[in-house]
Amino acid sequence: MRLIGICFCVLIAINLEAQERVKKVEFYGIAKTNVLHQSYDVEGDTTNISKANYGHSLIDLGILLRPTTSTEVAVELRIRNELGGFWGSSVTYGIRRLTLKGVVNDAIRYKIGDLDLEMTPYTLYNSGYQDLVNEATVFQMAREIIDYEYYFTGNAWRQQGIQSDFGFELNNNTFKSLDVNVFSTRNRTPDFNSASPERLFTGGQLALNTTYGQLKFHSANLHDLKNTVNDIMLYQNSVNSLSARVQLPDIPKFTLDYEGGISKANYDDLVADEQITINDYYWNLGLSYASSDKLKIRINAINTGPQFRSPAAQTVRLGYSSSSNIFPTIGNDLSIRKMGLLDYLYNDVKYNRTFDDRLDLYNPAFSNVLPYGLATPNRKGFSLSLEEYKIEDKLELSSHVHVVSEIVGSGTTNLKSFFKATAKANYHYKKWSVNAGLTHESTTRDGDSFEAIDLSIMLFDFGLDFNISENIALLLGSKYHTANGNELVAIYDNYNNPLLFEPVSFNDNKQMLNSLGFMVEFNERSTLTASASTFSQVDERDYKLNQFQILYRLNF
Repeated sequence: MRLIGICFCVLIAINLEAQERVKKVEFYGIAKTNVLHQSYDVEGDTTNISKANYGHSLIDLGILLRPTTSTEVAVELRIRNELGGFWGSSVTYGIRRLTLKGVVNDAIRYKIGDLDLEMTPYTLYNSGYQDLVNEATVFQMAREIIDYEYYFTGNAWRQQGIQSDFGFELNNNTFKSLDVNVFSTRNRTPDFNSASPERLFTGGQLALNTTYGQLKFHSANLHDLKNTVNDIMLYQNSVNSLSARVQLPDIPKFTLDYEGGISKANYDDLVADEQITINDYYWNLGLSYASSDKLKIRINAINTGPQFRSPAAQTVRLGYSSSSNIFPTIGNDLSIRKMGLLDYLYNDVKYNRTFDDRLDLYNPAFSNVLPYGLATPNRKGFSLSLEEYKIEDKLELSSHVHVVSEIVGSGTTNLKSFFKATAKANYHYKKWSVNAGLTHESTTRDGDSFEAIDLSIMLFDFGLDFNISENIALLLGSKYHTANGNELVAIYDNYNNPLLFEPVSFNDNKQMLNSLGFMVEFNERSTLTASASTFSQVDERDYKLNQFQILYRLNF
């Protein structure tokens, strides 16, 4: 505490002496209070606790230090207090972010510390959530808390290490410039108890800008560092790819793009003196048409090999098999309560902060066609997208259709067929704002009873905002999810090959989450939201949850 106090005094003194034209010190931050009350309702349950109150308040203070005109240090200090933590008994302190960035000779930019890294959906990509299509504002505000706490910035992964980028002007009529971006991060610290060595993640991009378009080379490498522990197994995975985007000169409304590459996973067993190497490839060829700013259409052909391995792009953001500490059991027999839409938005289920070398288990009830995004292995087919369609700047429409199948059979020679369709709509008129989204997936496979598969899932999002006054808005949100049928989910071995297939079934599983709230904007920096929600799930055992939330946010 003394050290923090001294730091604050020094920083304030520096701030008072800072020059006006270039500020040596700047402060920014955010303060939040999130309070929730939930009640639980199951017929005939006399054993489990039926009410829960929880939440927290926090302040994140950001400090920007500029020792020179070419150097900047960003630090974010956190103070957090859990609901009910009286007299500081549940207060925690920490550093949320520490990043040094600068420029060398006005040519080479660098960052050291906390980095947000992203490349392509096949190399380095944090795929989005599977329990949303086009969420209502009242749900988006809860989702922003998750994004903020777990460092989910777009599709980037938060890593710690060093990054540098620079460029060259080529002074050529065809080849204009060359951009270079490289990084090296620490993905895992050594663990002597499990004999897990330190693991690094390195790579980058090389972009050649031409008169016809851009050609890029991408490289993502996850590898163990030898001799950091008493080595038993060393792992190395590399993904290298090329991508190109070409504007066709004769038909300027069309754009051709391509990405393709190879992966190599190497397992070096030092005890048995054996080495296993797994190689595969992928490609994605697309054609886009844009008649104007109001219409954009795209078609893609995709092929991702059954043994394609890309850990930084194949990690499921939300662990759908995890459980919450809020009402974890159900019924007098204390069976495990199945998590639902409300838990994924408000409760402490598992979110992955980073990626590892394992293919995560996923929940086919939420995503079975492309559970790992475009990097999902063992898929071939095509997709058709209406990326953007605007009508009089009031209505915005978009849709995506995927028709794919397996390349090789999983547990049988018969192949699964997949279909996924997504549609979104946003409408704005005076004080009204409406958004809706629908996703439908189906999975089928013919064969005998032990191999036949027929699974259908659907997720619907709806939201309505009405501005009662300039600073007060009425918020309405609804989610509806269904799953019906069966599937055989792969359980992977240590080399990410299917070891066995676990049968799962959904007998008209239904979930619904409804929320009604008010949002008060005191000013452009301060917002208070109060909402009441109800959640119901119809499954092997039905239950209901009621929730009241107060969320206050202040940016400064």
